[in-house]
Amino acid sequence: DEDFPSQDPAMPVILIYREKKMRILNPWLHCLIFEVFSKTVGYNFLLTKIHHLWLPKGNMSLVDLVLDFLLVKFCLNDDYDHVLIGGPWFISSHFLTVRHWELEFKASVAVVSATRLFELV
Repeated sequence: DEDFPSQDPAMPVILIYREKKMRILNPWLHCLIFEVFSKTVGYNFLLTKIHHLWLPKGNMSLVDLVLDFLLVKFCLNDDYDHVLIGGPWFISSHFLTVRHWELEFKASVAVVSATRLFELV
C-alpha cells in the first residue's frame, strides 16, 4: 500500500481496500487532539472546564492519551468546527493547543507551532 513505507520484512502487513480503510478511519475524522500547554490538570477537572468553555450543542467524549494529551470526539460537525476555528482557548490562563487528529500521532514528538504561539503574544 502506498500509504505505508516499507517495513521490517519480519513484521506482517495487512492490506485493505481504500474504501474499507476509510470506513475504519471515518469515526476519527471529527476528533481533535489537545493539551493544556505547560500545565498538568486532572481529567475530570479538564472535562468540566472544556465543556463550559466550548459549550458543545451535541455530545462529546474525551480520551486521556499519554503525556498530557487528550483526544476529544464530537458528535456534531458544528462543535468540531467551533473548537478548531474558534479560540484561542485558555483554561486558568493556560493555553490549549488544539490540532487535527492524526493517524500516527506520537505525543513524545508532538511540537506546538511557534507561529501560532507567537500570534497569541
